[in-house]
Amino acid sequence: MDKETQKVALPAVLRKHLRSFRVGKGEDQRYLIFDRNKDQTDQLEPWQFFVLEVLHGCEDFEKLSSVFEDRFGHPLKREELEALFSLIADKQFFGLPAEQNPIVAEFFKQRNSQLRETPSESDKNPNNPSSTNSVSTSKELPDDAKEALGLEDAFNKKGWKLFNPTPGIKIIQPLLRPLRNIIFILPVLFIAALFISYQHSDLIKQDLIRLSGSISFIQHAVISMLTVNLIVTATNALVAYTYRATVSAFCIVFYFGFFPRFMVRLGNARQLSRRERIWLNAAPLLARITLSSIGVIGWLNTRHTEGFIPDIFLVVATAGIVSFILTINPLVKSSGYRLIATLLNEPMLRGKSYKALINKFRGNAYQMADENALAAYGLTSLLFMFLIFTAVIYLLGGFLKIHLGGSGVIITIIFVVIFVSRIITKFKKVIALYERSVRFERWRERTLPDIEKQLENEESQKDFSSTFVRRALFLSLLVFLFIPYKYEPGGNFVVLPNQQQEVTSQLSGIINEINVNGGEFLKKGTKIGELIYSDHLSQVNIYSLKMEEQQSVIDELKSRPSPEEVELAESMLEVVKTQSKFSTAKLERLEKLYQEKTISFEDLDDARRESEVSIERVKEKQANLELIKRGVAPEQIAAAEAQLEVYKERRNLYQQKIDQSMFHMPFDGKIATLHLKQKIGSFIEKGEPLTVVENSSKVIVEIEVPESEISYLQKSAEIKARAYAFHDHPFEGIVTEIDPKITEKKSGRFIKVITLIDNQDGKLQAGMTGYAKISSQSMPPWRIITLAFLRFFKVEVWSWLP
Repeated sequence: MDKETQKVALPAVLRKHLRSFRVGKGEDQRYLIFDRNKDQTDQLEPWQFFVLEVLHGCEDFEKLSSVFEDRFGHPLKREELEALFSLIADKQFFGLPAEQNPIVAEFFKQRNSQLRETPSESDKNPNNPSSTNSVSTSKELPDDAKEALGLEDAFNKKGWKLFNPTPGIKIIQPLLRPLRNIIFILPVLFIAALFISYQHSDLIKQDLIRLSGSISFIQHAVISMLTVNLIVTATNALVAYTYRATVSAFCIVFYFGFFPRFMVRLGNARQLSRRERIWLNAAPLLARITLSSIGVIGWLNTRHTEGFIPDIFLVVATAGIVSFILTINPLVKSSGYRLIATLLNEPMLRGKSYKALINKFRGNAYQMADENALAAYGLTSLLFMFLIFTAVIYLLGGFLKIHLGGSGVIITIIFVVIFVSRIITKFKKVIALYERSVRFERWRERTLPDIEKQLENEESQKDFSSTFVRRALFLSLLVFLFIPYKYEPGGNFVVLPNQQQEVTSQLSGIINEINVNGGEFLKKGTKIGELIYSDHLSQVNIYSLKMEEQQSVIDELKSRPSPEEVELAESMLEVVKTQSKFSTAKLERLEKLYQEKTISFEDLDDARRESEVSIERVKEKQANLELIKRGVAPEQIAAAEAQLEVYKERRNLYQQKIDQSMFHMPFDGKIATLHLKQKIGSFIEKGEPLTVVENSSKVIVEIEVPESEISYLQKSAEIKARAYAFHDHPFEGIVTEIDPKITEKKSGRFIKVITLIDNQDGKLQAGMTGYAKISSQSMPPWRIITLAFLRFFKVEVWSWLP
């Protein structure tokens, strides 16, 4: 049977993150309660699980016992119910609905009264370590005691325990102790960061806008978690350990139920003096200011680099200042609130203010403090929480692309209802926590010894060997800083081929044939592929035949006159002459007959016309004979030859289209495009590239060096480059050219340095990137390290001076 078939509904009084399963049958039936947060499983009897199921609908013990008797045949005993409640309470399984149940509320009331009246043996014994670890778990110290210490936020958040950091803190704490002196230079760093932010506000705005488009909200949260949050958490742990508090766990907690952050669990907090608690609460705030200042200064000094480092600095600065604003606000439970509460010696400041605010609405009197001030503080705190909630809803809506429509209004209403319900629940908890803390403080002052008087500041003895090692390392580093070292300015580079050309189509058409698949090395003139050119080939054949026909016409014209044509023309001339003679003789006879009035005038007139026509035909045939004897006119031959040239040009045009339908290698090189044969049958537009060919036997490496390094560049300087694709293979070359122009980008101003690198092995491909260093003059390491700071003070700080 799989786990889904065994899964049963969880009783309403238990926490929502628990899961319940039924195993076995009959008398062997049991119920398992699985805690996902702790990854633990506990077992309950069927009657115990039944009591938890029906508890939500029972208002008193009598009704619960009656329901139990109907199910199992015997009444429920109070001892059994108290034992069950103790088991569930010790496992911390009761949820929020359980606090509203009268039976469970009565149980917790009796249990808390017993706890206050009869403290455990461990609490009575101040030398017992468990008595001082009062805030590590809820069993050792009630919630009101944690609130009274002003450190409750570090323990009540739900999350995962990762490891115990105490062994690591013992090792690194002595090494990091000198870093506490940063507080003396913190004002300088902070003022410098303010000046930089003011002077370069436009650049900061541009970079933030660019980052908002390239870095998502989740990426920003992860980066801030692994930088600002991690360092602040480590600082908090180190300060607590320095002040003799115990650091029992390094955890990941979830704000708002989903926003992950690092946090440490602290113990033995009751022994801290007021001064130590002030520093413990102030350390996270100072760490955030320090990180923000370093982030702004680091961003300015690395902005000229093309990489992720300036972006990381800017994200750290942004995350640091945002988290500082949120945590310094005394209206939310954070470092700022705990610091104010500790300075005012009012650990229950929020509880008192909420109590005063409730009394304002109820009309009750509040005598412990200024009622108006506390009520105003509580109201302002609620308004601030509402603003934070509104900002979260706005960001969440933008992240999920929820617009203010029907669904947006419904989702907003749901979130508002959840927020109001949580505020009401939190209100009740804070007030109850405040009332319990007052009673607990009275009990603690009566039962606990004065720990501050028992614990004295112990001076640790310095180990001779560790001191010797630190001094030796310091002297070695000092000597190293003055050893001559060859400075090598550098920058990011991109690889460009020595020769590169796109093989484009000069015609539009369908690809008929591709002879290569891509990646091959081909000689110049090698055929790559061709388009379909059958139509052009037909036109070539047609015009070739027309050219042959026209050539025959020209040859025939040039061969005139032929003897046969002359003889034929002479014969035809003789025929028409003979006809003319007969026509003339006939006309003479008819004229005589007309004079004799033997024939009519019409007959005479017909004979005259016939005679004249015969004479004209004789002239025509004579002219034709003369024309034939002269031959063809040069103009006629020229016209025929011109027509032949027209046919030839048209044939050459279509032959050129056939040649243009074929793709050839323009030079010796490599096909850069892959899977070319997959383009067979596809249509290609005129001018559209089919492939890219390049000659990479030698490659051009274009290095972008920051503007500030111009003075260290010179021609013929040696360069060493490492590509990200071949990080273990250095490439060497010589500077061939330095671009006289400055290139400006969003990340800064650069100058391009050109070098030619031999690439016979073909490792470097066009478009590859990496980092290159250019050989320059020698200088001591201390000067190289401080170059950025020197430029900052000699240019930026100098520009601030009036």
